[in-house]
Amino acid sequence: MGIIKKFRIKSFKNKNPIIEFENVSLSYGNRLILDNINFKINESEIFGMLGPNGVGKSTIFNLLTGLITPSSGKIKINGKEVNSYPVYLRTKMFKIGYVPQYGGYFGDLSLADNLKAIGEIVIENKNLMNDRIDYLTSKFELENIKSIKANFLSGGQKKSLLLLWPYLVNLEYFC
Repeated sequence: MGIIKKFRIKSFKNKNPIIEFENVSLSYGNRLILDNINFKINESEIFGMLGPNGVGKSTIFNLLTGLITPSSGKIKINGKEVNSYPVYLRTKMFKIGYVPQYGGYFGDLSLADNLKAIGEIVIENKNLMNDRIDYLTSKFELENIKSIKANFLSGGQKKSLLLLWPYLVNLEYFC
């Protein structure tokens, strides 16, 4: 098992942890992936992780966002344990999200349909959902590619699509 090196850019007097991993472990079958990971990220702090491929950096992000659940330990955001919170609730309640390096979108759906797929999960009012999609595609200047399938978007357009998902859920970022 490799080693993840943690580093902090700046030390802060105000130690207000917003993200905490307490003895977090993850196993797939008999294979131990993460073993008792402990760290805190304080408000306004820049936190980085360095390590070789396969050491578990992306796995930590997947645990934080709720894409996977730890085998043991606690993950806290703003002091609240979130192990049982699904992805959309973590995004909605804590404004946390993750854009993977590759993928993360529905390739056979258009940009607009990708946004609708997420919107239908978290927004009950369909008119509000459509208004938000129109607003965001306009704000990010993506109106002219709304009907293009995600597989045919440029790399930057795909990243823009993925970055719109948290804003779709929490439009108050702009209002």
